[in-house]
Amino acid sequence: MAAGVTALAVATLLAKAAIAGARYWPVLIVLAATALVVAAVCWVRRRSADRARAARGAGLPLSLSGIDALDDQGFEFALRDLPVRDGWTARHVGRQGDQAADVTGRHPALGRIVLQAKHTTVGARISSPVMYQVKGAAGTVQVPTSPSW
Repeated sequence: MAAGVTALAVATLLAKAAIAGARYWPVLIVLAATALVVAAVCWVRRRSADRARAARGAGLPLSLSGIDALDDQGFEFALRDLPVRDGWTARHVGRQGDQAADVTGRHPALGRIVLQAKHTTVGARISSPVMYQVKGAAGTVQVPTSPSW
């Protein structure tokens, strides 16, 4: 968005300089070159972000049957990879005393999330005590994190 505003400002300056007279032609050339560079940088960044998003998505080739075949820890790591695919920074924290948190994630615009994994077989039920544990984790939980989080 800022690049679009910058390009509009440059175009406005170009138009004003052209109207002002031919003595400003060096300014016109510099402004036109600047506008082209800004547009090229924006295009390259957008393409790079699109490629990175596609690479993150391609890194998660698990089907539903593949997810069902995972052990508990493998399932937690697969759960960690989903927010990473979508642009979050996430890490696996599941261990004893984790206060029901298996994955923590952070997004620059959306904030922080705490994920709890429950991996069962088809048709299996999760017991009430486990659900109370998950509900308790939905409140304010102090999960050990790195200093940058």
